[in-house]
Amino acid sequence: MYDFTQSQKVDMFVANSQEVADRIRKFYRRESQIIYPPIDMPQIKVGKRRDYFLVLSRLVGAKGVELAVVAAQKGGFKLKIAGEAMGFGGVKNIQTLGYVSEGEKAKLMAEAKGFLAIEEAPDFGMTTVEAMAMGTPVIAFNGGGYRETVIDGKTGILFKDYSIEGLIEAIERFNKLKWSEKTLKKQAEKFSKARFKKQILELVNKYAGTS
Repeated sequence: MYDFTQSQKVDMFVANSQEVADRIRKFYRRESQIIYPPIDMPQIKVGKRRDYFLVLSRLVGAKGVELAVVAAQKGGFKLKIAGEAMGFGGVKNIQTLGYVSEGEKAKLMAEAKGFLAIEEAPDFGMTTVEAMAMGTPVIAFNGGGYRETVIDGKTGILFKDYSIEGLIEAIERFNKLKWSEKTLKKQAEKFSKARFKKQILELVNKYAGTS
């Protein structure tokens, strides 16, 4: 109740996605302005596209990573795991890379066949936009902020069945489609630093000096 009471004193809520705006409306009963966060990928020299899917893990034992690993084992596709993932070694088609720098992450994204984003309810889903900025299509769970960044059938695949079978089916659909790097990068441009700066300045100028 204290949290709710204090929230009513806020002049303007800024949400980083429609997903978060909906939560603000649900819990605080307040409207908010959506300003998507910016992406800033390093400029790198990109090699040839390779036959592997990439997944990022920030937490050891993250559920989404386990789902990707089992799906790769059953579906037979090559998978690279970057980040703090442990206990997934010993399988021929799965490679655990551990911590990678931002430059290394960008290179992995740029050379991957596809990027897997399978958190169940992300606030926004920055990694999907980062992958698209590198011209790489995405397979993402149809939940949270992913629905605001991935265009199903054009910049990636959104799948609803959060299961091993559901992910394998998404991979199979993914493999049947052709992807345009131009379309992917154009979608990523909607989340540029220039756009973010413009919207933030407009917001500040609008409410500056008001009480």
